[in-house]
Amino acid sequence: HHRLITRWHFMVRMLLAMSCLAAGIHSEITVVTQDFIDEAAKKAGRKESHQLQSTRWLAMVTGAVVVVMSIGMGRIRGDLLEVTSKTVNLLVCPTFGLFFMAIFARRATPFGAIVGAAYSIAAAALVGC
Repeated sequence: HHRLITRWHFMVRMLLAMSCLAAGIHSEITVVTQDFIDEAAKKAGRKESHQLQSTRWLAMVTGAVVVVMSIGMGRIRGDLLEVTSKTVNLLVCPTFGLFFMAIFARRATPFGAIVGAAYSIAAAALVGC
């Protein structure tokens, strides 16, 4: 009976973790879609179906990146708390930068925002690991 409850709690925790992960991925895809894909599609005169296709590809690429990064989690040194702290906070600064550029920076360009996010991720990975 005790093992059944323990397994049930583990399953619930995993589902909650996946829910949080899905919300984070959804937020990232929404920002990139609204600020980059939709703007480029409007300038190029593309149809809404093409925008939807681009968003789906972005979701697939983002999911693949998440899976690849998950596979590499075993290489990060430290106990569970340290590993969690290092990996969970890895994308906080790039996400803040993208939101800041989207809301406040009038002269921001898509290229500049993407390069800034890439450098921010690289810096966080070098400092955190």
